[in-house]
Amino acid sequence: MNCPNCGKVIDCHQCVTPWTEDIKPKAGDVTICIGCRCVLEFDSTENLRTVSVEKMGEFSPELQIVLKRTIEKIGQVKAMQ
Repeated sequence: MNCPNCGKVIDCHQCVTPWTEDIKPKAGDVTICIGCRCVLEFDSTENLRTVSVEKMGEFSPELQIVLKRTIEKIGQVKAMQ
């Protein structure tokens, strides 16, 4: 699948909570594109869509912190390349 914002191929994802079994993304799960750092959400057909600023405001404070820190870290890594 590709990022709907920049077109970068997204061929992996990670869960930020511990798990003991294979977890597939489900509708409403979010990820971040490593290419353009936009926040993406899986829809009911496992496609990705860009998350609006308004929608991000509805996320829990904890998730907002994780997303912000992850976006910052991606930026730092890209700056070192």
